[in-house]
Amino acid sequence: MTLATGKTLAHYSILAPLGAGAMGEVYRARDTKLGREVAIKVLPEHFADDEERLRRFQREATLLAALNHPNVAQIFGVDRDGDVCFLVLELVPGESLQDRLTRGALPVDEAIDVCRQIAEGLEAAHEAGVIHRDLKPANVRLTPDGIVKLLDFGIAKRVQSADDTTISDSGLVTEPGRLLGTPSYMAPEQARGKPIDRRVDVWAFGCVLYECLAGQRPFAGAMLSDVLAAVLEREPDLSKLPDATPPHVRRLIELCLDKDPRRRLRDIGEARLVLEGARVHATTTDDASSPARAYRRSLAWIPWAAVVVLAAMVAYFAVRSPRPISSPIVRAILPLPVDAVLETADGGLALSPDGRTLAFVATLRGETRRLWVRPIDSLTAQPLVGTDNATYPFWSPDGETIAFFADGKLKRIQAAGGSVSTICDGAEGRGGSWGRDGTIVFCPGAFQGLYRVPSKGGAMSPLTQVPENGTDRLPHFLPDGRHVLYTLSRGRVQTEDGVRLLDLVDGTSVPVLDDPSAALYTPPGLIVFVRNGSVMAQPFDAETGKPGGEAVLLAEHVDFNPLRYTGAYSVSATGTLVYQSAAMQLRLEWFDLDGRSLGAIGEPAAFRHIALSPDGERAAVTIQRGNCKEDLWLFDTRQGLGVKFFEDTYDRATAWSPDGRRVAYSQSADQATYIRSTEGSKEATLVTKGWPTDWSRDGSWLSITRQTSKTGLDVFLASPKGGDEPIPFAATASVENFGTFSLDGRWLAYAANESGRRELYLTPVTGSGPARQVTAVGASGKFAWLDDGRIVFVEAVHHFVFSVDVRSNGERLEIGTPKQLFGNRALPRGAIAFSRDGKRLLAAVAVGDDPSDSITLVQNWPAAIGMTKE
Repeated sequence: MTLATGKTLAHYSILAPLGAGAMGEVYRARDTKLGREVAIKVLPEHFADDEERLRRFQREATLLAALNHPNVAQIFGVDRDGDVCFLVLELVPGESLQDRLTRGALPVDEAIDVCRQIAEGLEAAHEAGVIHRDLKPANVRLTPDGIVKLLDFGIAKRVQSADDTTISDSGLVTEPGRLLGTPSYMAPEQARGKPIDRRVDVWAFGCVLYECLAGQRPFAGAMLSDVLAAVLEREPDLSKLPDATPPHVRRLIELCLDKDPRRRLRDIGEARLVLEGARVHATTTDDASSPARAYRRSLAWIPWAAVVVLAAMVAYFAVRSPRPISSPIVRAILPLPVDAVLETADGGLALSPDGRTLAFVATLRGETRRLWVRPIDSLTAQPLVGTDNATYPFWSPDGETIAFFADGKLKRIQAAGGSVSTICDGAEGRGGSWGRDGTIVFCPGAFQGLYRVPSKGGAMSPLTQVPENGTDRLPHFLPDGRHVLYTLSRGRVQTEDGVRLLDLVDGTSVPVLDDPSAALYTPPGLIVFVRNGSVMAQPFDAETGKPGGEAVLLAEHVDFNPLRYTGAYSVSATGTLVYQSAAMQLRLEWFDLDGRSLGAIGEPAAFRHIALSPDGERAAVTIQRGNCKEDLWLFDTRQGLGVKFFEDTYDRATAWSPDGRRVAYSQSADQATYIRSTEGSKEATLVTKGWPTDWSRDGSWLSITRQTSKTGLDVFLASPKGGDEPIPFAATASVENFGTFSLDGRWLAYAANESGRRELYLTPVTGSGPARQVTAVGASGKFAWLDDGRIVFVEAVHHFVFSVDVRSNGERLEIGTPKQLFGNRALPRGAIAFSRDGKRLLAAVAVGDDPSDSITLVQNWPAAIGMTKE
């Protein structure tokens, strides 16, 4: 059906034709009600004659209308005027990618950026349960401001459920007599009429990426049969790609265009990560069309690129030097991927034994953390597909395989990528080490001992036994394959904690160091560890198991987690060290919730946790002292004057009474909750085992986090009077923590990792209703229930601040849409606390530059302490 200019459909006035496709004709139109221009897509006539099909299409369009993403053109609705059915779509300016490709291939950087945005749009659609089924350059729009938009979800299909990712109808269904889908971009299973899933979009994406780089389609032919034959039988000619194409982008194309969907890249989000890592530098949108500004940006990037290239070259030759004894000490900075945050709390750095490759765990904004690999002599890092939720990576002795913990298992993957295999159970792994005989020694979870298991999988057998609240973790093999260094903790009792050496043959264990941290051995006889926040090296006799001589400083102010004894550092057997620095000093600074600074208070210190009093005039603050000790201080938040309240407390374990006259805290020695007055008496009252996170506003309950042997970290409710056994509140196999009471005391907010990452949940205090999930972006333990009923929370990885309105009417709960605060910027990475009136937050801010966006590399460091490699 062809519409004349000036014709009106409902309240849309047709202005001009835009094009036609298998699913109808498209027109530019004006919405006379809203006064805006839109695109009208008139559907084929048979839609009007098939009520069931029209209802089904209405449901699909409704789903797509809810898909709001910058890289997806919006569907505003489905309408009907007499016998004419039509879609109302966003009118996207610019030219199609197909038109752009008529002028030749895109430059490599531009092709990568365009396809990255395509992947982002597809990823959003897939997460909403929508498969496009007809991705091609003609359905991609390049806007003048550099934004890429996916168009024409006209034959998109909704996946029935999260567990049913396959749909039965294929691309060869006719409408009427037309092929649904475009043969040159159609996956083999789609062309054969087999059931399909989201991997058909991954195939089409690979075709588009290839065409953008090569300037021609990977599967072409004069006739339809020729095209289908190429799709079904031939491989793409990668020699047509430009020489400047990064190797990992070539590999991505191969993975996307694997004819067997079982071996094809399964998740378009992984493709986006690869292309994100391949981007040379982050693009900006301010005056992006200005050649002068683009030129200035390129000049600004050149010095930084030169530094990185020079560092990579120096590192390259330092690693391969045939005479390491005479090699100079080399220091270089390895920047993280754009928008990536290194997960240092979970052993996030691991150098290969030869020092040539770095494995690390990092998270991009809005993504699950993954394992990344970066050759030291490369400028880019690549994520490893299938390593979602990875923690504590460690290498095989030959440097070919990486083991890691994820989803309650100990797993392994080739460093070059490939399939992931499970070795054994490892509920909440706390480090592992791979011996030369194929034995892996590991800690399967918090408050557990060491176990061993064959690296190819099999039965795990215990090596050490630990008492309640004790742990043996962070093992590291010595070269003899018989002895293992590990970190011992006995409920944070400082006289016992430290590094020990385990004999795997006779089971004996002897003390080595008093510094509880990951201890790493490296030739020619050195042990590397953390002391008071600095990386140290000390001579070590591997035969006797005894350190000798004095410890020597290698790096100051290294990022270190005293709760897990884990630091952001790693060494190789070839004299290479990597580490991530932490802020040298933190200061307390007030901000409003729009991100404006209201002034700093007091003197800088190593602040770890902040809890504001109900009136906001005082703060209970823990300050780190040494590797694992924190002292509790009380600060006047107006003048910044502080007094020590208690020595050796448990971090993140403080709650104020409603009247602000008492503080509940936890001691490190027994990890039990105590209450003590802030006004006079120094006597403390024992409440219960566990550590406090909130005190209800009527004073009747404390929210307690407790570690249990069966279900791990759980939330309990306890009376501040003590005596009675606390009541289990949220006690499942998931990790639950940070319980916080609503204003009326009816609801408790808490963090749990039930979905695979920590999110915020609400449950009635009476336990009479199910838990309601509040967040979907990941939530740290930093949240507060404000006086106006809002919950303010911090996104776990990048520290963006959100507020969400929560209204309760008896047992009913209304949860609003989260709104981003703090000027849409990330919070400082130190401790924070929100005032209950919602007007301010107190944050521990780094003094000087924040070093968390890069990793420091040091080559041939043993020469710095007068020792060289064997």
